[in-house]
Amino acid sequence: MELVEEPNNKHNNQIEFDGQGFDLFGILILNWLLTLVTLGLYYPWARVNLLRFYYGNTSLNNTSFVFEGNGLELFKGFIRVFALFVGLYVLFIYGNLTQNIPLMLSGAALLAICFIAAIPFALHGAMKYRLGRTSWRGIYFGYRGNRNELLYRTYTGLLLTIITLGIYFPWMVNDLRVYIISNMRFGNLRLRYHGKGSELFIIYLKAFFLMPITLGLYSFWFQKEYYNYLIEYTSIEQEGQSHLLGSEISGIELLELGFTNFFLVIITLGIGAPWAQIRRITYLINRIQIPETVNFDTVQQTEDEYKDATGEDLLDFLDIGIV
Repeated sequence: MELVEEPNNKHNNQIEFDGQGFDLFGILILNWLLTLVTLGLYYPWARVNLLRFYYGNTSLNNTSFVFEGNGLELFKGFIRVFALFVGLYVLFIYGNLTQNIPLMLSGAALLAICFIAAIPFALHGAMKYRLGRTSWRGIYFGYRGNRNELLYRTYTGLLLTIITLGIYFPWMVNDLRVYIISNMRFGNLRLRYHGKGSELFIIYLKAFFLMPITLGLYSFWFQKEYYNYLIEYTSIEQEGQSHLLGSEISGIELLELGFTNFFLVIITLGIGAPWAQIRRITYLINRIQIPETVNFDTVQQTEDEYKDATGEDLLDFLDIGIV
C-alpha cells in the first residue's frame, strides 16, 4: 500500500492537550476525599473523572474528544476484579497466618499466574471499552481484535521471552503493538503499525549499555527514541492510502522537562505533582504530527458503543499502560 507524502489536498490537522494543573489538582483532591469517605467504593467514578478530564482536554482540529463511560459501568467491572483478586489475597494471607506452607505457596502461585494470565484479557477488554466509549464529533472509535488471538500472541511472546532470558521482549512488544493498533478504528479510518522487533531491539540494546555509563541520563533519549518510533511507524489509512504520523519529541527537552518537574514536585512537597503531570502530557501530545493528507471531515460512523468495563478495571488494577 502506498504511503502518501506529497498531498494534493491538504488539511491543517492538529492534535493538542490544554488541560490545566489546577483543574487536575481539584479532581484528584475530590477523588481522594470521596474514595476515602466511601471506603474505596467511589474509585470507579474517580477513574471516570480522570478519563473525562484527559480526553475532554485533548482536541483534534479544535474539537475535543469525549469519553462517554460512566462510574456504574466501571463499578460493575471493579466488583468482578475486586472479588477475584481479594479472594486470592485472602487465601495467601490465611496461609501466612496459619503457617500453612502448602496453602501459602498455592496462594502465591495462583496470584502470580492470575496476574500474568490477566494481561491479555485486560488489554483486550480495556481497548474495546475505552475506544468504544470515546468519540469525536459523534464518531466513535473501536477495537476489532479477537481475544483468543491476543491471548495466543501474548502467552507465546511471554514464553519466548522467558526461554531467551528476556532477549525476545522487544519482538513480543512489537508483535502485540502490531496486532492491537492494526485493529483500531476511528469511524471508517483504520490505524496501522509498521514497526519491527529487530529495530525496537536496537533501541533497548542501546539503552542497556548507555544507561549505566550515563548514570541514567540516557533514559530521556531512550524515551525519545521509543516514543518517536511508536508514533512515526503508525499510520492512518483512508480511502486506500496510508498516511504516516510524525513526532518531534526531543531528548534534551525531555531531560529539561524531567528535571524541572522533579524540582517542582520536591519544592512543593508533592502538591505540584498534577502540574508536573500536565506539563509532561502536554509536551508529548503536542509533539504528535498528523499528516495534512488525512481528511477528518469525511470520516463516517462505523463503530458501535461498548459498555463492559471489566477489562478497563483489570488494566488499571494491573497498572499496565495501553499499547
